[in-house]
Amino acid sequence: MNKFTRILATLGLALVGASSVQATITTSVSFNSTTGIGGITSWPNPYTVSSVTNGNPSGFNSAENNYGGSSLFSLGQSWTATVAGNLTDVQITISGTAPVGFNVNLFDAGTSGWADIGSGTYAPGGNVSANLFSDTSLQVWSGFTLSGATAAVLDFSLTGADQVSIVSGHQYIFEISSTTNISNLIWFRMANNALDYPDGQAFRQRSPLNGNPLRDMAIAVNVAAVPEPSSLAFIAIGGMVLLSQIRPRRKA
Repeated sequence: MNKFTRILATLGLALVGASSVQATITTSVSFNSTTGIGGITSWPNPYTVSSVTNGNPSGFNSAENNYGGSSLFSLGQSWTATVAGNLTDVQITISGTAPVGFNVNLFDAGTSGWADIGSGTYAPGGNVSANLFSDTSLQVWSGFTLSGATAAVLDFSLTGADQVSIVSGHQYIFEISSTTNISNLIWFRMANNALDYPDGQAFRQRSPLNGNPLRDMAIAVNVAAVPEPSSLAFIAIGGMVLLSQIRPRRKA
């Protein structure tokens, strides 16, 4: 196999293997505030779906650390996808005392049933999908990364198979859970019913939080567009043409 052929083979393998990267969820603090939740006035990145009706996380100023009275302890928030693509990040606003270990889950709830309902319980693998995340390892909030901080944005960055394929119009439920009580991790929520997010709601132990559909946890997600297969093929062909132009000519 000559050098030119090897380059083309490498390019082809890179394109084929681009979607088979090992799944990982990376948990990190992407923004700190020394003035509490009031100091977080925007999400660190532009997000395609947010439960913040005005794009301002500071409005979610009610501290929620009641994960229920028994295992499985959990809090969650449903949201409705407005675009299709791969889920690359989930962000929430938090406070509390680190370190805290917990699991994160994502469930597909289909096209109806989990946006602003006052009752009902979702069951993974039952009336919603099983956990869509491949990485089921323990996630850890290690602490604030700025001296004097009292609130932060916690980012869950997704790679590989954990970049879940999102269907526009479907409702999804993002959940934090643990077999032990994690009450020292505060997840901020909205207490002002007038600012209800109509396409989702908060949950405790997989039931509507306080039976109130007007409760919402502070959450934002990023969904990145996925190139069409024809676009990938075009990129591959373009690469081959480019490489053919730079291939050394043989001497006569």
